[in-house]
Amino acid sequence: MSSAGVAPLSVEDRLAITELLARYCWCFDTADVDSFVALFTPDARYELDGGRLFVGRDAIGGYLRQAAGSTWLPGRQHHVDQIVLEGTSERVTARAYCTVTHRSPDGVMSIAYLGRYADVCVKIDRQWRFHERIVRTWRSDELLAAAPSADAARG
Repeated sequence: MSSAGVAPLSVEDRLAITELLARYCWCFDTADVDSFVALFTPDARYELDGGRLFVGRDAIGGYLRQAAGSTWLPGRQHHVDQIVLEGTSERVTARAYCTVTHRSPDGVMSIAYLGRYADVCVKIDRQWRFHERIVRTWRSDELLAAAPSADAARG
């Protein structure tokens, strides 16, 4: 236990959070709105590129309903990897890469999106949920500008 009485992040918690990320992908790609919104806390914040912000399960579900009716969702698959988790048994920050592939009706396959997730996950009633999810396009120019230079690292 930490000095605040909160247990460190266990292997079981790490597996449950990894499954939370996987369920997000399955629910999104199959347009399972009810299961999708259940992955979020009631007051969750879901922020996408372009300043699109959805607060609460109703708004988040509305976004997926809209996406499900679009021409761009069918054939997409979200793939999440390079998952980094930091926190306690009650609250975790998660970072991960996201690659979205697409198979068009004629069978042509392509990469539709390269991005990253920044999440705050919380445990409610022994279940991990997204409290905040930020989705950003992978832009190496932004990330390289924030990283220390090789010259500075050599010091």
